Order: sequence, then C-alpha cells, then structure tokens
Amino acid sequence: MRGAMIYERIVVGPFCENTYIAGTTESGSCIVIDPGDEADRIIKAAERMRLKIELIVATHAHVDHIGAVAGLKAATGAPFRLAEAEMPLVQAYDLQCSMFGVRLGQKPTIDSFITDGEIICAGGLEFRVISTPGHSPGGLCLLAGKALFCGDTLFEGSVG
Repeated sequence: MRGAMIYERIVVGPFCENTYIAGTTESGSCIVIDPGDEADRIIKAAERMRLKIELIVATHAHVDHIGAVAGLKAATGAPFRLAEAEMPLVQAYDLQCSMFGVRLGQKPTIDSFITDGEIICAGGLEFRVISTPGHSPGGLCLLAGKALFCGDTLFEGSVG
C-alpha cells in the first residue's frame, strides 16, 4: 500500500445503495466499488478527492450495484471486473430493470473476471477477494487491511 487509505461512501439511486471510492492520496487513483447509479456524482466525488478512477468492481451484479458501470467506463476508460458466476445477472440486466421499474443506465460489459483469493491492486491499495455466494451466485467481498467492502453479504434486517 502506498500511503493511508482514503475512502468515501456515496448513497446512490432509488435503492439507496452504498457505492465506495477508495484509494490513497499518494497514488492519485482509486477503485470504485458497487457503482449502482449516478455515474456523474461518483465521478465528481472522485475528482473532489483528487483521485482518478482506475478500476470498477462490483461485489455482485444486482441492478443497484452495476447501474452506473457503463457510464463510468465511458467517462473514465476504467475497466470493470466481476465474478464470472454473476454473468447470468448481467445478461438479465434489462429484466432486472423491468422487474423493479427502474432504468439505472446501460447494461455493462465486463473486462475481466475476479477469482476467489485473488489480490487486486488499485488506487495504491491491495484488496483480497473473498468469495461469499448466497445473496447472489458469485457474490464477493474485498478486504483491504482492516476494511471489508461486503456489498450485500451483510445487510442489516433484510435480504443479505
């Protein structure tokens, strides 16, 4: 890790989903985790933090966690990574939007798959991938130091 972690949680979209921007000031770059909606707002937050978005990751592919991926990719060129077991949910993106009566952006394209135990380096940080299926087939958590980005694996009082 290059420097201390800085991060921001942004609550986005009609589902009030948590999106995270994490990086270090020394690296000048960041990872965006679970960009559910409001790509422009996420980009502005990263700019305010003086961080360039270098990678986009989703803990799973429910519509409220991937709705802003296409917009972020178009604006930043950052690649999108996801567990391969989530592909059926990505393929059913339009159906997910229809089921919930929302349109949170375009269906994203995946640049590469994430595997359990992999170490992802982004934003000057190292994230260990921990497979946590249950909420979705390929759900995962990202552990960076003592910080755990868990998507909906932990979901107080509801469906996690």
